[in-house]
Amino acid sequence: MTDKQAVFVREYLACLNATEAARRAGYSPKTAMWQGPQLLQKNHVAAAIEEQQRARLERLDLDADGLTRLWSTVATADAREIVQHRRDACRHCHGEGFAYQYTPAEYKRAMIEHEQQRADILSKGGADIGAFPAVEGDWFDARKRPNPECPECFGDGVPGVFIADTRDLSEAAKALFAGVKEGREGVEVKLHDQQAATEKLGRALGVFRDAPASAGPGAIETDLALRYVSLMEKSREMQLKALRERGLNDHEEES
Repeated sequence: MTDKQAVFVREYLACLNATEAARRAGYSPKTAMWQGPQLLQKNHVAAAIEEQQRARLERLDLDADGLTRLWSTVATADAREIVQHRRDACRHCHGEGFAYQYTPAEYKRAMIEHEQQRADILSKGGADIGAFPAVEGDWFDARKRPNPECPECFGDGVPGVFIADTRDLSEAAKALFAGVKEGREGVEVKLHDQQAATEKLGRALGVFRDAPASAGPGAIETDLALRYVSLMEKSREMQLKALRERGLNDHEEES
């Protein structure tokens, strides 16, 4: 194996993209699209990749079945268990006669403020504004669904983003959860890529058959790239033929 091929193996294991690995290994950016997949077809390169992948799995104490189970868990987890965009009831949705609803603590604070204002007005000789109105009906519960008959929000409710307590997640949701980041715009919830997990699971189970399963690492990518190369070669042959017919020669060869 050449030094450049050894670098390709290392970079492929890092990014799992043959074209990108070929670029990183020093191959021409113009030809990396087909050189990378062709390198994967070389027996000694494919064997080196497989050997290092197996060693990596052993270090991580994982096997193919374990990875398949992990990808399956991530691919099928319900992201709504972690993050939800909901529309909950507004303050009038479930009030008696669609009146404004308080929580118990809010009602107590509002009543105290009202009585302080009332006392201040009376001390200055003003007219009595009366006692704070008693609550009729239930207390406000933000978890309820919007009332479609509500004349205030017209059944649209109040939109909001809700993040679950990660201590209470199911095993599937824990596998999908990738962490959080706090910034100026609030909390950003990170999730593992479910589409990527689905693709990996499909390859492991042989669902994707763009290329034979025995073709080795990167078989799907290789097959698509080689189709592209074949079309490009046909196009180049047609161009050369046209040049010859015009009495011209194409002396430029891609290195």
